[in-house]
Formats: sequence, C-alpha cells, structure tokens
Amino acid sequence: PTITSGVPASGSARDFTNPVTYTITAEGGATKAYTVTVTVRGRYQGLLASTYDDTFGTAFLNPIATLLAVPPSGTVLQGADIAYPAIFGFSSAFPGLTSDDTFAVLWEGWFDVTKDGPGEYTFGTESDDGSVVYIDLDEDGDYDDPGLGELVVDSNLDQAPTVKTGTVLLEMDMARIAIAFYENGGGQAMTARFKA
Repeated sequence: PTITSGVPASGSARDFTNPVTYTITAEGGATKAYTVTVTVRGRYQGLLASTYDDTFGTAFLNPIATLLAVPPSGTVLQGADIAYPAIFGFSSAFPGLTSDDTFAVLWEGWFDVTKDGPGEYTFGTESDDGSVVYIDLDEDGDYDDPGLGELVVDSNLDQAPTVKTGTVLLEMDMARIAIAFYENGGGQAMTARFKA
C-alpha cells in the first residue's frame, strides 16, 4: 500500500488543528481515505476518559497495565467530576459503549498537588461494580510499582454500591492519576473523590 494524498514533504511540519485526511492506495489500485484528528490535552484540562466496550472484570483493573494494553472503543475529555449515580446510563453518555453492562472506563490525567499543598490525601470511590485509583508515586510513567503503594484505592470486585478509600502522601507538584471502573451486569454506579 502507498499513501497517495495528504503526504507532506519529508521534514515539514503538519498542522493538525483541523482533521487531516490521508488516502491509501493498495497495490491493486483500491483506495481508502483515513482522517486523523489530534486533540492536545494539557495537565489542567481535565481527565481523558477511555471506554472499553465488552471489557470488564477484576483482571483488567489490577494490574492496570492490562486495561491500558486494550485499544479503547471510545475516548472523551472530561472536565466534570466523576459522579455517576446508581443506574446511570453510561452508554448514552460515553462514546464507544453499546450497553450499560459489561464495559470499563479509565480516566487518566494529572492531580494538581499545588492546590492544597504537599501532604496526605485520601482518595475514595463508590462503585457498582469494581473500581481502582492509581497514583504514579515514583513519577516513572506507569502504575506498576506495588511496593510503593501506587494502587491507592482497591475496590476491584463485583459488588453493590460500595465505598472504599485509601490515603497516600503526595510531595510532588503534579501526580499522574488513573481511575478505572468496570461494570459486569445489573446496576452500575461510579463516583470518585479526594480530600486533602
């Protein structure tokens, strides 16, 4: 296959402020157009919510790397609180979900420690079914350091709405955070909060 249109000269900059379309031509002459849209998200612009249709269960949330390895079915930038009451219609509110059962949602972003200053923070979830909160405490770009306590909240099981909290010492200015939730059937709810 060859890219036959939309290709910039080698080494030239590309402007992705608007969607860019590339046309691919196969050896047999068939063509297909692909449109690329880039959304730039800064540290202070909310959480990136990724949805995973028909992906659910405890194995996807711990370790979180398992869920991160799955291509999301949809993504959306979320600036509002994670506060979805019982029997919330996730499939109508989040792109990429076809049902209100058997799915997962992962919110990733940055937690601004400078707002309340360094110290102990308590994070919590109330979820039906499972939920977790991870903080990248050693700032190495992942959440896979169990000896450091990067899994701050572990409420990872099929359950009725259940509150779970965890406390962690944050001394950096910004901390990467991942909050994940899965729904395995029946009612569904997810709320995440913190307290300095």
